[in-house]
Amino acid sequence: CPDGWYKWMNTCYYLSATKDTRSNANNSCHGMHSHLAHIESDDENTFLTELLKSKYMTSAWIGLYKPEDLLVWYNCDLSCRRQGWTWPGNASISSKMEPKWAQDEPTGGMSCVRLENTGEWFDKQCSNRYNYICEK
Repeated sequence: CPDGWYKWMNTCYYLSATKDTRSNANNSCHGMHSHLAHIESDDENTFLTELLKSKYMTSAWIGLYKPEDLLVWYNCDLSCRRQGWTWPGNASISSKMEPKWAQDEPTGGMSCVRLENTGEWFDKQCSNRYNYICEK
């Protein structure tokens, strides 16, 4: 892995020292020939959670998102709100793991996701600024 990146299995991760919007975070990752983290297993989620903790960070953007045209603002229960989320490249959430949504998450109406240092996922407004995790 390049300097400043962290190796896990056959993957390299970069944890930003600065906070940015999800769009800018995504562009920053692309500029480093990578993408926002795509979590495919419980072990990977745990590794990234521990990485956050080791840097005393509370949360970071990951690549999971929901296209705005799939956001439902009314008559949508929790099961409904958990549908339609994808990783970059339109990959669905891996069948090898249960999504790590926090209780009552996603709340709905927001199309970007951050990983908390508890290991849980929260939907957030894409214009919010958080640290971010790139993967390559």
